[in-house]
Amino acid sequence: MTRHPSTAPAAASASVALERYRQIERITERMLAAAQADDWERVRRCELEVRALAELLGDDAQHQLRDAGERRERLQILRRVLQLDGSIRSLAQPWQGRLDALLAAGTGGSARPPRSA
Repeated sequence: MTRHPSTAPAAASASVALERYRQIERITERMLAAAQADDWERVRRCELEVRALAELLGDDAQHQLRDAGERRERLQILRRVLQLDGSIRSLAQPWQGRLDALLAAGTGGSARPPRSA
């Protein structure tokens, strides 16, 4: 099947954008491994790599993914990156977990502050 010349660059940029999302996911996985190993310098270097890739994606990266399957994969990747980021944050800020537990204990098991009437 021959592609129309005007769609070829859009398809190529979509593939490039999706591959960058995949790279961000892989680097974030490495970042979590570094945090688990207490190697915060490596975490910082990974963070810089992710930032550089995110800048390359630009603001309109989501618009480059026209195919529904590519958009679904992008969303899966973003969800995974957010999960990894949460795990990294819990390792970087262990005091936050203790604070959450204290707040939950002080409010009868709910970490939310009581609502005012």
